[in-house]
Amino acid sequence: MAQGAKLAAALGFFDGVHMGHAALLHRAVEAAGKLSLVPAVITLDRYPAAALGGGAAPLINSAEDRERLIKLIGGIDRVITLRFDRELRQTPWEDYAAALIERFGCGALVCGYDHRFGAGGEGTAERLREFAAARGVECIVVPRVDAPDGRAVRSTAIRELIMQGDMRGAGALLGHPHLIGGTVVHGRQLGHTLGIPTANLTLGADVVRPAFGVYAARMTVRGRTFDGVTNIGVKPTVAGAGEPELTVETHLLDFEGDIYGESAELWLFERLRPEQKFAGLEELSRQMHTDAENARKILINIPRSGKN
Repeated sequence: MAQGAKLAAALGFFDGVHMGHAALLHRAVEAAGKLSLVPAVITLDRYPAAALGGGAAPLINSAEDRERLIKLIGGIDRVITLRFDRELRQTPWEDYAAALIERFGCGALVCGYDHRFGAGGEGTAERLREFAAARGVECIVVPRVDAPDGRAVRSTAIRELIMQGDMRGAGALLGHPHLIGGTVVHGRQLGHTLGIPTANLTLGADVVRPAFGVYAARMTVRGRTFDGVTNIGVKPTVAGAGEPELTVETHLLDFEGDIYGESAELWLFERLRPEQKFAGLEELSRQMHTDAENARKILINIPRSGKN
C-alpha cells in the first residue's frame, strides 16, 4: 500500500467471516474501485465481552485465520486490528468516528445495520453515516443478510453447528467450509506406524472446538490443495494415562512428502462419524482406510474453488 493512500474500510469483528461479513467486504472492494481507494478492514483483536471480563464465547476462527479469510474471500488488501483495551473501550463514539477518517484515512466506510461502537456502544450505523456525510465521506450501511433457506446468518448459530459437527450446516451460513489454519507440527507418528501418515495442526484454546470425530476435508499447503480425512479428538484407542491431548490430524490422500513446519489451511466439509475407541491398532487401521474411501466419495462431488 502506498504511504498515505486512503482506505475504503469495512468495520466489524468478522469472526467466522460469514455471508453477512462477505457482503460488507464486497461493498468495501466496490467502493474502493469506484473512489480509487485501498480496500481494507478495521477490526478488533477480541470480543469486547472478553476484554470486559465477561464469559465471551469461543472464537470461530483465530485472529490469523480471520485475516486469511478476509483477504481470501473478500479481496481485501489491508487488515488493521485494534486492541480493545480500556482506552478504546472508553472512547466516545464521535472521537472514534473521527479517528477512522482522520487517523486511519478512511475515504469510505462500510458497516452492518446493527454495528455499534464507542463508549457504551452509543455509536450506531445511522450516527456513523450522518457523522461521515458531514465530512464528505460516504458511509454504506449494509442490511441484514439471510442464508438461501431464509435463516439469519449469525455467528452464534455457526458456532453451535461447528460444535455439533454439522459442517454442512455451518458452511451454508459461512458461505465457505470451516477453516482451521496453522503450522504443521510433529505428532506421535502413529500414522506412520500404521502406514497412514498425518499432518497435525494445533487448535487454539480460545477457538471453537468441533465435535470430536472424523471429517472429509481438504488441506492447502505449498499453494496446492489435497483431499484428506481429518480426525479431531483425543485418540481414545491409543491415548495414554493422564489428561488426553486434543489433536487435529489429517491424512492427505494421494500425497507423499515432508510438510512439517509448513503453513497450512484445513477446510472441513462433512463429519463422517464420531470418534470411537477400537479394540486395537489393526481394527483402527482398517477403519482409517474406510474413512479415507468415504471421504473420497464425498469430496469428488464438491467442486474446488479459489478457497479450497
